[in-house]
Amino acid sequence: MKNWLSLLLTLLVMLAIGFALWLWLIRNNGIADVSNYVAGEEQIGSTNSSNSANQIITSTTITNSTTTTTSSITPPPTTQISATNTNSSYNIYPQFLFFDFNKSNLTTENQLKLDRLYRLIHQDDTYTLEADGYADQKGSDAYNLALSKKRAETAINYLIAKGLPQGRIQVVAHGKQQPSNVTDDAYKSIMSKDEFERRVELILKVNGKRVNLKDKIAELEKVPNPPTPTLPDTSESLITKYHHLYRILHQEQQEAFEDDTLRLERRQFITTDTLAEGIEVFGWHPYWMGDAYKSYSYNLLSTIAYFSYDVDPETGSYRTDEAINDWKTTALVDSARASGSKILLTVTNHGYFNNKQLLDNEQAQNVLIDSLVSLVSLRGGDGVDVDFEVIPKGYKDKLTKFIQRLSSTLKAKNASNIISVDLPAVDHFESFDIAALDDYVDLFVIMGYDYHGATGPSGPISPLPLDRKIPKGEKEFNLPKTLKNYKNKGADPSKIIMGLPHYGAVWSYPNKNRLAKEATFDGYLAYRDVQAKFSNDYTAKYDETSTSFYYDVVEDGQFKRCWFDNDVSLGKKYDWIKNQNLRGIGIWALGYDNGYIELWRGIGWKYTERHIASQPWTFSDFLLKYRNLLIACISFLLLFALIGFLLSLFDWRVREVLFYSPTFQIFYTVLLILLAALLLWLLDVIDNRIMIFVLGLLIGWIITSILKKILFYRGRYIP
Repeated sequence: MKNWLSLLLTLLVMLAIGFALWLWLIRNNGIADVSNYVAGEEQIGSTNSSNSANQIITSTTITNSTTTTTSSITPPPTTQISATNTNSSYNIYPQFLFFDFNKSNLTTENQLKLDRLYRLIHQDDTYTLEADGYADQKGSDAYNLALSKKRAETAINYLIAKGLPQGRIQVVAHGKQQPSNVTDDAYKSIMSKDEFERRVELILKVNGKRVNLKDKIAELEKVPNPPTPTLPDTSESLITKYHHLYRILHQEQQEAFEDDTLRLERRQFITTDTLAEGIEVFGWHPYWMGDAYKSYSYNLLSTIAYFSYDVDPETGSYRTDEAINDWKTTALVDSARASGSKILLTVTNHGYFNNKQLLDNEQAQNVLIDSLVSLVSLRGGDGVDVDFEVIPKGYKDKLTKFIQRLSSTLKAKNASNIISVDLPAVDHFESFDIAALDDYVDLFVIMGYDYHGATGPSGPISPLPLDRKIPKGEKEFNLPKTLKNYKNKGADPSKIIMGLPHYGAVWSYPNKNRLAKEATFDGYLAYRDVQAKFSNDYTAKYDETSTSFYYDVVEDGQFKRCWFDNDVSLGKKYDWIKNQNLRGIGIWALGYDNGYIELWRGIGWKYTERHIASQPWTFSDFLLKYRNLLIACISFLLLFALIGFLLSLFDWRVREVLFYSPTFQIFYTVLLILLAALLLWLLDVIDNRIMIFVLGLLIGWIITSILKKILFYRGRYIP
């Protein structure tokens, strides 16, 4: 009777705890809670990750138009543009900084404007700046005056933190005493009078005389026609020289980007293997990379997108003669066609107002479509890659119609022509109607990188969690969540290319703790520069929670961290991409690894016919795929082994076996330790090195015990 009660009690406890654990797993979407990564809207500059540049200001002297006061200011944490704010404006000219109602914190849009302005004027002492703060007509005069001043102070503190001398900036607070009508047609369509009044107006002066800010920026950013780049002999950062052509996510890949200044020798990964059937390896070739195409492994490239036809939104023609002249003559096209790779012409249009202007202008669209069709036909190309970024909210239908028209015209010219569309990691404004585009688009290329970059805290560029977990909520993003969002919109996995980075990013920190929220962004490095700069003196560390690598370095007494991906981390992301049954991978950008062949070798190992057929099933893949299930099972085993052990101690025979039999002692002890270690490893409490150490100790213990027993029995029969 006693044994039956004991068994019944055990079963009831098992069921109760098992049900509780199962319920907890379901509600929490798994036990292991890995680090969450952010990108895009609201979260980068949230209260948990405020801009480090703002945090370093503790005291500054503010000069008002009428008084001079000294105040200790800690600007509020920056926030990103709200996805629900239909009046957010990406005016690329930083004449106006707009603020939400009763707010004075900078949005990322405002930060980008200030970054752009700082980059242009900080080295010339003849430039001074006046920041005029305004408020709308709601509230008292005194409150709005203080609010308008705080808005202006927040802007100038941001510039001072970046290095602009304090003496070159003046603050003027207007409050609501100078109401302003929306006079600019560009703003009338997107904001009301009150919304326009909640602003800071930046006034640029040269030697004390006011100048037209928009014209001056255009003058300072005017890029002369440089000679055709000859790599690797260029002395200027190519990313710096051609920053105006970069995607919005990459426009802040800035002056610190060291390209071919290292003069690295090119190496080509030569292989006779070809890509497996149905696999796409898609790579962008920026035109400024010159003859870098000579080192590409064409056997491993199914599609090359020549970057780019940069649109003049007013006319539909192109902005950069050099890029199109190069397209007309580059041997890259001949090399691609000879190897069987498709060649596309990428068309780029970046920025809120650029896209608004083009999508509102059907005549300019006609010119653009005719030009693209003509240029593709001229080189015997295979189609067009569309890279339009920061589409105005409410322009989804116009974008859809343009892409449909472009696709129909291309395919009417040549039925085999294809069209690809580049998608942001986070579609903030719901600009892409995937379902409506599906019949017209052959490939959707997701730009799965820059989850951490020039704005916000430091972190991995292209995070893939160890357990492939999709973060909850709207504020956290990683590769699985990006993919899920586009699948939910109707994207067919067989059409999806997941773009991955061939570059790294560097941050500086105030101390060796290297806290993400305390980081200051330094700049971007091509993969080749990451390796050349750090690999000889430092050991790359693997971050399991993001499937990424990083170098912790110290330069001139400054603590730094460089996040990047190499062949190992990219290989794990390739495995995930294959497991998701996607069409293939994308590379931003071809040529960034010149001098190193391991990234090409990684593609060859994962995606060629011979290697795909020979790649075995691995136990680690099984563990990752069924991580949560394994955690639950091991937890059950440990829990009920413990319960069973405690109950069995009531039987004297069990006690005798357990305490007096060395064999059972070893067996149960080893089993329990192994299960406990495996559970702790799956929960990320211990890392791989500790797990291997534990296994080594256990194996050593078992071998020692076996040898001891063998010697004992041999010794018994020695005469």
